[in-house]
Amino acid sequence: MKNKIDIEAFYLEGKKVETGCFYMIKVTSDITGEKDKFLVEKEKVTGREILLLSDHTPPKNFILKIKGKNKRTIELDDIVDLTEPGIEKFIVYPASCTEGSPSPRRDFHLFPDDQKFLSEKQYTWEAITEGRVNWILIKGFKLPNGLNHASIDIAVKIPQQYPRAEIDMIFFPAKISRDNGREFSRQTPTTFRGKHWYQWSRHRNKRISPWKPGVDNLETHLDLMYHCLQQEAA
Repeated sequence: MKNKIDIEAFYLEGKKVETGCFYMIKVTSDITGEKDKFLVEKEKVTGREILLLSDHTPPKNFILKIKGKNKRTIELDDIVDLTEPGIEKFIVYPASCTEGSPSPRRDFHLFPDDQKFLSEKQYTWEAITEGRVNWILIKGFKLPNGLNHASIDIAVKIPQQYPRAEIDMIFFPAKISRDNGREFSRQTPTTFRGKHWYQWSRHRNKRISPWKPGVDNLETHLDLMYHCLQQEAA
């Protein structure tokens, strides 16, 4: 099994980055302030690949820079050798000025318990209707340690008969894997907002913990999904 190297940690400790390993790179967004680490399974990667991996799409709308002794701007098709000395982390900037972020969508009304939960957690979220399907999109959902993302956007499909009908599964914009590169099973390609997403099939045990209307809601569903993620990461 290949060793996993944290590029930032090796830089700060003055260690030489070895070849033939998996590499954890830190990407900081100057736009949102988010700082996430992503697993790269090869030594050489393009600026475009780093932007796509960190969910900065389309890449042409962003500027990527290396921070460290070897600091510089990386063009989309420039190749970065992660084993070269002087790389600490990557920083993403907007490519041009804009009029600001659009207001989050509120296509349907949430139940009070769900609204309270999202507010207390200080999530950035949207309520989106596509066709006849309602979705809740949560930005920057924190994932357990041991996975290839520290946080990621998630989508939850809300049934028409909710809360009498149960919420099921969870959706990601990129495949989730352990930080050793091993992907989760049961990730099915799908489309959300015109982009490629993945449905992760994890369900309640209907015998042990069936859905209970009036008790279960968005919060308890996400608690269950987080527990499933912890089990996969272990």
